[in-house]
Amino acid sequence: MKTLIKSIVQTTNNFTELAGIGFFVSLVIIILAASSCKSPEKDTGEAIDITAETSLVLTTDQFEGADMQLGSITDTVFHHFVTGTGYVDVPEQNKMVIGSYYGGKVSEIFVVAGQSVSKGDRLFSIDNPDFLDMQQDYLETLSQAKNLQSVYERLKKLAEGNVSSQKDFLQAETEYMMVSAKLKSSEEKLKLMQIDPAKLNSGNISSGIIVRAPFASSVSAILVTKGQWMNNDAQAVELVNASVLLARIEVFEKDISYLKKGQAVHMQLPDRPDLTFEGVVGNIAKQVDKQKRLAGVIVNITGGYKEVLLPGMFLSANVAVEDYKVRCLPENAIIDVDGRFFSLVLDKVAEDGYHFRKAEIFPGRTMHGYTELKNTDAFGAGTKFLIKGAFQLIQAEE
Repeated sequence: MKTLIKSIVQTTNNFTELAGIGFFVSLVIIILAASSCKSPEKDTGEAIDITAETSLVLTTDQFEGADMQLGSITDTVFHHFVTGTGYVDVPEQNKMVIGSYYGGKVSEIFVVAGQSVSKGDRLFSIDNPDFLDMQQDYLETLSQAKNLQSVYERLKKLAEGNVSSQKDFLQAETEYMMVSAKLKSSEEKLKLMQIDPAKLNSGNISSGIIVRAPFASSVSAILVTKGQWMNNDAQAVELVNASVLLARIEVFEKDISYLKKGQAVHMQLPDRPDLTFEGVVGNIAKQVDKQKRLAGVIVNITGGYKEVLLPGMFLSANVAVEDYKVRCLPENAIIDVDGRFFSLVLDKVAEDGYHFRKAEIFPGRTMHGYTELKNTDAFGAGTKFLIKGAFQLIQAEE
């Protein structure tokens, strides 16, 4: 069979008009046809010796037409990884549950879950008749404070000129300070109701207040319904600012000693293995869960498709804790044939084309598109490999 394959491959020199996929299809058809027509006396029933070197010649037109490429063994940096799993989250300061300092009936909800809001945008409103009394009390106290301030300042001047008694001045001062304190208290209560005291007057007091977003964010949940009574300790709207993302992962107890702040982290979603998210190790937990024997790690996500990530998503993480250099080939240059691995090595370039032989490879780890070679001693310095197009040729030969 090997003689047959070699003969067939050599005959391809006469087919210079073939290129690309046509070449590979023709090659497979010729092999299958020739195999079915071989003489009975040569059918020994023996298996093909796939470890033996097999000569393969490709013309320049065939090589270039199929967009093949040559390459060499290179030094590549691989990493020792600590693995963990966890979920996407945001920093604590970037999420908030919004309620109201004062109870009332929910009269309107202005947002929906998933909506983006800016600072100051309306979230919901509540009504309570007590709000009228609080605003009225502020306006009355404000008016009283202005009158007392006038009396206080007049008596102060008279007291300084010894025209008025010190007793009258002190009495006016005490009353003014007491009302000023009450005014300040009423003013702060209005601010908690998100009412601007400077804009409040007798013509715009209302039984309803509007609760607004304290920062730019997204609405992650609506926790109330229109018409319900909401107590002052109730949660109404949940906001999340996802402009900064982090991952909360857990690693095994045995791996904690390898972790350091600032180490590179590569993360993936289980349903999107084609995407990789980059990050760095932030804070590392100072204790281990006694039941699970796991420790928590905060990873600051720095780049790579951040727009795909949402808080709460599950992910897996690999922390690069150690670098080491290995000899590698591009993984496309190494072909798996029934559990054994082969590459095509360039023997020479002659007038009739490129001469290759099949050589067995003992691979190690694969990372970032490169595969470690454990038998690099079998290849001399400067050995060239077919790094693009080897799969079709080796599969056709087999």
